Amino acid sequence: MALDFLERLKVVRGRIPCLQSLVLRSCEILQAGRAELPGDIRGLFADAPCLRKVILHGAVYSHGNLIFPRHITHLATSDGTVSNLEAYQSLVERHLHIEYNRNISLPLDIFLPNVQRLLVPTFRMLANFCLPSLHDLTFTHSVSYVRGSIELVKDFLHRSQCSLTRLALYSAYRDNHILIQDSLIHGHFSGPRGGPPSHWG
Repeated sequence: MALDFLERLKVVRGRIPCLQSLVLRSCEILQAGRAELPGDIRGLFADAPCLRKVILHGAVYSHGNLIFPRHITHLATSDGTVSNLEAYQSLVERHLHIEYNRNISLPLDIFLPNVQRLLVPTFRMLANFCLPSLHDLTFTHSVSYVRGSIELVKDFLHRSQCSLTRLALYSAYRDNHILIQDSLIHGHFSGPRGGPPSHWG
């Protein structure tokens, strides 16, 4: 997606009252030397009154480049392209998809009281969240070593005071499934699957 295409979209700002779902693909749109998008482009979709689901594929090369309505309920991103997550208090589902060898920085103590489903790549990312309404937790990257990560999950459950009804991870080692079942007294493990889940449509 080119920056000039987004420039042309500025004419629709405030004129998309029926937009409910937004998917942006290959958002490598920043020009060389530009730290972030211009403000009038960042807020292109900020006043869409019916927008509820946002999916961002690819990377926008700066934190906080895009602003969405505070009432969105579903947000899927491939990196940290949406900053200030706590502003989106209506979120009920959050997908965070990151390349296995890529490090991003998220703020600590992201409190989202209504999130019921969370998909994250690794155990360590739980340290960034407090989600009291969570009941469905999925780790989307294959796990080879679980024992050292169980305490991270327990700490997250204690901090969030949530009651999981579903916990899913992807591992080639059946013993990991048994270890999770034995170690986490809250919720249950959903069993092995063939691959990570896809975005909702």
